[in-house]
Amino acid sequence: HKRLQQQVDRRRERGVAGTEAEHGGIERHERRRACGVDAGARALRAERKGEAPRCDGDLRAGCRIHTRAACEACKVRVHESNKDANVAAEQLAVAVEAADVGHREPGALALDRGRLGGEGRVERGRARELERVHEHAVAALAGEAPHLVRREAVGRARAPLDRGRSLGEARGEAEQFERRARPRDAVGHHTLAVDDLLREMGHDTTLFAQRIHPDLASRARDFRDRIAEEPADAVLYQASTGSPVADHLLGRPEPLVLGYHNLTPAEAFDPWEPHIGAELDAGRRQLARLARRAVAAVADSHFNADELVDFGLDDVRVAPVLFEPPQLPDRSTEPGGAPTLLFVGRLAPNKRQQDLIAAVAELRRTRPDARLRLVGASSSARYEDALRVFADRIAPGAVEFAGSVPYEDLVASYGSADVFVCLSEHEGFCVPVIEAMGAGLPVVARAAAVLPETVGDAGLLLTDPGPAEVAAAIDAVLDDPELRASMAERGRIRAAHFAPDRAKEIMRRELGSILESLA
Repeated sequence: HKRLQQQVDRRRERGVAGTEAEHGGIERHERRRACGVDAGARALRAERKGEAPRCDGDLRAGCRIHTRAACEACKVRVHESNKDANVAAEQLAVAVEAADVGHREPGALALDRGRLGGEGRVERGRARELERVHEHAVAALAGEAPHLVRREAVGRARAPLDRGRSLGEARGEAEQFERRARPRDAVGHHTLAVDDLLREMGHDTTLFAQRIHPDLASRARDFRDRIAEEPADAVLYQASTGSPVADHLLGRPEPLVLGYHNLTPAEAFDPWEPHIGAELDAGRRQLARLARRAVAAVADSHFNADELVDFGLDDVRVAPVLFEPPQLPDRSTEPGGAPTLLFVGRLAPNKRQQDLIAAVAELRRTRPDARLRLVGASSSARYEDALRVFADRIAPGAVEFAGSVPYEDLVASYGSADVFVCLSEHEGFCVPVIEAMGAGLPVVARAAAVLPETVGDAGLLLTDPGPAEVAAAIDAVLDDPELRASMAERGRIRAAHFAPDRAKEIMRRELGSILESLA
C-alpha cells in the first residue's frame, strides 16, 4: 500500500492524475447536486448558460445534506423529487450531455448517510434518525416550529408458535419463498441450493415465488396458489428486494425464518429507474416488519447480519451464499498482450461501472492499449445508455459491454483477464469477487460495504476509488510479478473459505439448528 501511494503521488507529479477537466468535471457535478435533486438540476442548467449556480442562496461546495433535509449552508428547503420519473429523466439527459457520469450517478441523492459505518455500511435506520435531527436543527435556525418524529420501536414481536407438531415428524414441511425464481441469478441459485439441502435434511419442501423462469416451472409454484392450503411447520423467505411475497408472509401464522441477501439502497436507482427505487424503499420497510416478525435469520455476511440486528432481530446466523464457481483451468500470472481489466456483475448504479470506465481512461494515459470488459446484464436501459455515451467520450474503443454471457464465455473472461476490478458502492456478498480470487485473478476493490469482509487480505482494497488511485493500484499489480503471484495465492486461499462443500455444511448446521429449535 505504501508503494501504491508512491505511485499515485508520482502520477500526480507528472500531471497524469486527475481527469477532471477532460472528463466533464467530477467535482463540479458533486457541487451542483450538493443541495439536493432540484437544486442540482437548476445549477446544471445555470452553468450551461454561463450563470452563477444558485440554490435560492449561495450554492456551496461544502454543502452536504441527507435526502429530504433542508440545506444547512443555504438555509432553504429543497424538495424530494427523486421518485418523480420526469425529473429523473431530465437529470439523466442533462447529466449525459454534460458527461458527468464519471464519478457519481447523475442527479443521484447524496449517499453520505450510507457511509456511517467504518466500512461504508449502509445503516438506513440510523441515517433516518440523523436526518430527522438535521431537519429539526435547520427548522430551529429558520424559526420554524420543530416537528419531531418518534422512532418506531424495533422490539421483536414474534408470532405464536404451533409446537404441537415436530419438524422431525413425517409432515415436517419447510416452505421457501422468494420474489423471482431464476436459474442464472445468485439469489435464485442459492434458493434452489437451500431447497435441495432441506430435502437432504429430510424435510418436505415447496418453493414459491412471484415470478418464475420457464426453466424452473417444475421446481417452483406461484405464491398466490399457497393461500388456501394448510399451514406449514415453518417458512423461509429469501429477502433481497421489495415484494408482495413479503406482505403475504407477514400475514402467515407459521414461524418465519429470513434468508437475507441485503437490499440495494434505493437512492442508487432513483434517478434512473424510479419504480425500482420505490420497490427497494418498500423492501426496506418490509424488512423492518419482517425482522420483528421472524424468529431467526441466516445472513450471507456479517455486514448483512448487522442490518438485521439493527432492526431488532436477536437470532441472526451467518452462512455464505451457496453457489457453484466456474471450473477454471490454471492460468498464468504473467500478463499477456494488452492489459485487460474485468468486472462481472449487473450494469447497475450501485456497482459504479462509471468509475471503472474513468479508471481505464486514466490507465490508458500510460498504457494506451488497456481495455475493460464488463460482463453482466443491464438493470437499467437508461443507465446503460449513459455508460456507453460516457465510455465513447473518455475511452473510445476501450470498453466492451459483453452483457450476459454463456458459461463458456464467463470461464474465458476470467482466464484472459489480468486484473479483476470492483468499485461497487454497495454489495451484500459479491460472488464474482470470489470467483475471480478462485481463478487466481488479482483483485482490486473498493473498501465499501461487504467487500472488505469478502476480499479479506487477498486483494488491494482502496478507500479512495478515484481514477488516479485505481489506475495506480492496477499499475502496481501489472508491474510487480511478486505481488501478482502473492495475490493469486492468497486469492485462492480466500476463495476456498467460501467453497461449496464448506458453505453447504455451514448452512446445514445453522439452518438445521434453527429448524430444530422450532420443533
